[in-house]
Amino acid sequence: MSTTRAFKAVTLAKTPEENLPAVFASQAASKLVGISALRTENVLCASEQDAAAYVKEQSANDQEALAVKVKGLSATTRARLARYEQRCARLQEKLDQLPGGALNPLSFEEQVIRQARLKQAFKGCRSCESRINTQTLTSVDCPACGEVGFLLTSGLLKRRDKIEHKRQTWTRQLAEMESKMHSAIAKNKRAPGDWYWYVGGWCETDAQS
Repeated sequence: MSTTRAFKAVTLAKTPEENLPAVFASQAASKLVGISALRTENVLCASEQDAAAYVKEQSANDQEALAVKVKGLSATTRARLARYEQRCARLQEKLDQLPGGALNPLSFEEQVIRQARLKQAFKGCRSCESRINTQTLTSVDCPACGEVGFLLTSGLLKRRDKIEHKRQTWTRQLAEMESKMHSAIAKNKRAPGDWYWYVGGWCETDAQS
């Protein structure tokens, strides 16, 4: 027989922290076999899923159980977060569709090079008057003299600026939405309401060797 470790957890009703060890010993210790010690952290989680993720990580190397508080989100907070999440999803989709995004992986420069290869075999550089084989291009700059953006017309430059403006705007708006979500959760934690204990730990279990 070999020994492995498995994460197990229980929830306990709201009780003063000083009384928690006794409550744990009488109600939960038998469910977390092999764990007799208990510690608490001044952490208030917004959901049991958040509590589980936190306790799993923070107790991974411990031989004791970890207890944190859980206070569910109010209906108002849940509705607000749902709106923020929808807005974040729309912004992320817009960002993903921009050149270099998840749904449009080629960068703007890569797309310009690809179009140049499709349109013409050679591209002339006004600066050094070289005729560049477009199939050899790896940059929008002239490979012969280094002329910056020799592939970029005034129209392409305006398009690139417009794309970057959108990227910066949507990235800023996404960060603002994420900040609002964090603020809503923090406000919910400060509001009056009931909470309960989430207690978890890594228990040793026997496994067939």
